[in-house]
Amino acid sequence: MRLRGGRGSAGRVRPDTMYDSIETIHPHDCTEQQLSEICDKLYAIHQQVFDGVSKEAFVHYVVKSPADHTKLDIFKHRGKWVGYLATHDFSVVVDGEECVIRRGEAGMLKTHRHPNWATKTMAWDGVRFKLRHLNKRIFVLGCFVNPAMYYTLARFMYELYPSHRTQTPPRITRMMEALAGIFHLERVQGENPFVRRVGWQVKERPSEHERLLHSGCPEIEFYLSLNPHYDKGYGLEVLIPLSLKNLILSFFNSVSVRTNMRWRFTNHEAGVLEQQTSSPLTTLLACAQYPAGEHELAD
Repeated sequence: MRLRGGRGSAGRVRPDTMYDSIETIHPHDCTEQQLSEICDKLYAIHQQVFDGVSKEAFVHYVVKSPADHTKLDIFKHRGKWVGYLATHDFSVVVDGEECVIRRGEAGMLKTHRHPNWATKTMAWDGVRFKLRHLNKRIFVLGCFVNPAMYYTLARFMYELYPSHRTQTPPRITRMMEALAGIFHLERVQGENPFVRRVGWQVKERPSEHERLLHSGCPEIEFYLSLNPHYDKGYGLEVLIPLSLKNLILSFFNSVSVRTNMRWRFTNHEAGVLEQQTSSPLTTLLACAQYPAGEHELAD
């Protein structure tokens, strides 16, 4: 187990209502008694955030996952568990090529939630993982049951599928279909092909749902156009290549979003602009699109 402090981007301790530390737990290092206690605490948090999942199913997916490796980040406030982020790494073969698929689940008590609480932890963990495995093909596979997580990633990710900024290439669509089969993500009849039956339903007030419907954020509007019935426990399958190029350009996009700069790097390779330039500098300039989205959505 590892304990680290919860700090803001400027190094300030988070406000009193938010988490103040993160404890990392590796389930394979725990005894059965410890795992039982972990499951009880995490499911208690889960029940306040989600509906539609039994404790048995929760334990199978979150704590005792069949993944090659599982890591639990426990978010604490004054010693009390207030949130979790579970990360799972699976080694799979798709189209004859071996790759690592990262999956995960996250939940935070509303009273301790703040914008991007899970995204920041996921992003830095993904960077560290990629740097340790430079020669491996790594992808993040999500099945988002609420627009909020999709929004926080899609507004700055250079390469993410599906996206309102670019078309999804046929090779990516085929890969997502193959991964849906591997991970038993059932397609919902009558819905968009990327919509899967998950079962997890985020607890939200009618006012929160209305705020999403009228957010004016292109990322949220795109999510809702694909998965309007997310409140039934339907998730939007999302694939993110964890490549150095994607990580670096997404970092610059995140800086642009946070500083309200009117530019971003956009992946044209999968869309209309398919020609490659020979100069690295002109390649970067060709990827820049004006203006960047300025919408912010408070959690």
